[in-house]
Amino acid sequence: MQRLYEVMNKLKTVIADLDDEKLTAPYAANSYSVERLLSNIMMHDTYHLGQIVLLRKLQPSWSGIDW
Repeated sequence: MQRLYEVMNKLKTVIADLDDEKLTAPYAANSYSVERLLSNIMMHDTYHLGQIVLLRKLQPSWSGIDW
């Protein structure tokens, strides 16, 4: 969990420093834009977070949590 927090905080810092020009620029030669890459990363992370939450909710230890 600590490593995840570190990576997400670093990503947040990098994103905060991006302006419109940097966002629309390709992230590598002949590649998608930085904004599309970030969108794909966020969708990927959200998908897996949903999987984790679903699995954790199925555990009896989460039965007392009010959703």
